[in-house]
Amino acid sequence: MTEAPWRVRLGEEDGPGTPYSSPMMRNDGRTDMVAALRFALRLALALASSGMVATGPAESDPARSAPAPRSYDGVWTIDASTSSFFCPVKSKRITAVVQGGQVTKLTGLPASASGHIGPDGAVSFILKLLGVTATVSGKMNAGSGAGDWSSNSILCTRGDWRAAMN
Repeated sequence: MTEAPWRVRLGEEDGPGTPYSSPMMRNDGRTDMVAALRFALRLALALASSGMVATGPAESDPARSAPAPRSYDGVWTIDASTSSFFCPVKSKRITAVVQGGQVTKLTGLPASASGHIGPDGAVSFILKLLGVTATVSGKMNAGSGAGDWSSNSILCTRGDWRAAMN
């Protein structure tokens, strides 16, 4: 039996005996909304913690909508966390690749994402997955960054992120 391409390899935090898991399906093949929200939160945390987002500059102002300077380009390690009591994932570490102020690759996080790092280092990002929307904001410096995230998830509502360039 071949594995479905949407399955992802999970770490030890998911417990022994569960080397593969689907973010949306239960063992009986039915959709599990809590698991789907948990997956969406992981994705939101990862993107939020990456700090690779724009401040939402006005389209009418080309100077403000310009991509971030090259100093933000590279590979970033992002640690996102939450203190939301009901959130099943309290922290998540991901890797993001940034080119031209845009996130070009996030390790293990398939979602619809938009945003960039502004010329002044301001981060603004919107992340969407399975009806969950996460908003990420913060500030980047030459080799690090930090900020906050919030989502419309009922389990994982908000948190913060820190990023460091590798």
